[in-house]
Amino acid sequence: MGSRIQVLDNGTLIINTVSDKDAGDYLCVLIILEVGQKPYILTRPKGVLRTMSGEPIALHCLAEGIPTPRIHWTIPGGHTLAQPQVLSRYHLLENGTLIIYETTLHDRGNYICRAQNSAGEAVLTVPLVVIAYQPRIITGPPPVLRARSGTPIQLNCAATGIPKPNIIWELPDRSLLSTAQQGRPTGSELLHPQGTLIIQRPTFADSGTYKCVAKNYLGTDSKVTYVHIGIMFMLLYVIKRNLVKLDILPHIFTYYSLLYDDDADLKHKENKECET
Repeated sequence: MGSRIQVLDNGTLIINTVSDKDAGDYLCVLIILEVGQKPYILTRPKGVLRTMSGEPIALHCLAEGIPTPRIHWTIPGGHTLAQPQVLSRYHLLENGTLIIYETTLHDRGNYICRAQNSAGEAVLTVPLVVIAYQPRIITGPPPVLRARSGTPIQLNCAATGIPKPNIIWELPDRSLLSTAQQGRPTGSELLHPQGTLIIQRPTFADSGTYKCVAKNYLGTDSKVTYVHIGIMFMLLYVIKRNLVKLDILPHIFTYYSLLYDDDADLKHKENKECET
C-alpha cells in the first residue's frame, strides 16, 4: 500500500496525506483462527488405589481440551477400551470413568488412561491393588462331640477370607450342605448362612464324621468332628467287629450306658449323692 497507507498490528488503518482519491467505503474483515488446546486430565488419584476382591471399583479419567478429547483405557493384560465400551466385567463410561465389577487378584496392576485430540495427548497411570486372602476357620467344631438322641446338636464353623468364603459341610453319608444354598434344610440338618450346622433331631444314624470346609477361589480350610449319638454307636461297633460274645452284651450295655449316656450319668450321680 506504500508509506501513505498503513495497517497496524492492532488492526488500525492509517491514511497519510488524505486526498479526494481516498473517498469511499472501507471494509474491515476479521478472520478468527481456532487454536486447539491439548487435553488435560482433571482427576488424578493420590497414590495406589486399593479394593477388596469381589468388590467393584471406579477409575476416573475426566479430561478437557479443544476439541473434546476421546478417552482410552489400557488394562494390565494389554487390551485397550475405547469410550464408551463394555468388555466382560469392564465398563467404560461416556465421561471416561472405567468401572471394574467383581474384582479379582487378576485385576491388579497399572491402568493407563489416554486423553487424545488433534492438539495432543495426556496420559494418566493408575496403579490398582486388589486385597484378597484364602479362608481360615476361626471357630470350628470340637474334634469329638457326644450327644443324646433327639437333642439338637449345633456344630459351629465360622471363617474369615476375602472374598467371603463359602461354608460347605460334608455329612457322614458324603452328602454336602453349602451356605450358597442359603441354609436349605435337608432331612434333619439345617445350615445357617453364617456356617453353623444344626442337627435338629439326631438319631443313631446321624453318628459319624462331619467335615466343615471354608472355600474361596484362593484356597480352602477345613475342620473335622466326630459325632457320637447315644450308646448305640459303640455297641454296633463292638458287634460288627465280633469283639465279644453275645451273652455278655448286657454287661457291655450297662458299662457304656454309665460311660457315654447322659441320662445314665445323671442317674449314677444321683445315686452317689443319695448314698452319701
